[in-house]
Amino acid sequence: MAGIEGNLKYDFIELYNPTPDTIDLTGWYIKKKNAGGNIDPLVVSNRLQGKMIYPSKYFLIANEINYTGIVTPDATWASSYNIAYDNNGIIIYNNNDEIIDQIIWVNIPKNQSFERQSWSSDQFAIQPNPNPQNSNS
Repeated sequence: MAGIEGNLKYDFIELYNPTPDTIDLTGWYIKKKNAGGNIDPLVVSNRLQGKMIYPSKYFLIANEINYTGIVTPDATWASSYNIAYDNNGIIIYNNNDEIIDQIIWVNIPKNQSFERQSWSSDQFAIQPNPNPQNSNS
């Protein structure tokens, strides 16, 4: 989710663990690709230190101040960082600096988000009614 009407920093990223194993996010980090093609920090590794994604559970990461949703984030990123509607991307790295997942977009319509269509493909679709979920969901 890259913002909403009236709050361009109402950002969140929802991760899901489709495996039967708990995923330890210690050492993981997330970067964003901006419109100029630069890759910048978004979620630094110390924000994910000791965090886990349990089997068949979600994990919500959000802007620490500007995300005001009713679902509490499991982790946050600095409020000075944000995701943009146009020409951006998210790249998730594990503790071995390997890319685990990524999405790059030309445009996300305001008040909507991208959602993976299936766990067996890299296809994403617009989610017209974002419904963030956390580790308690």
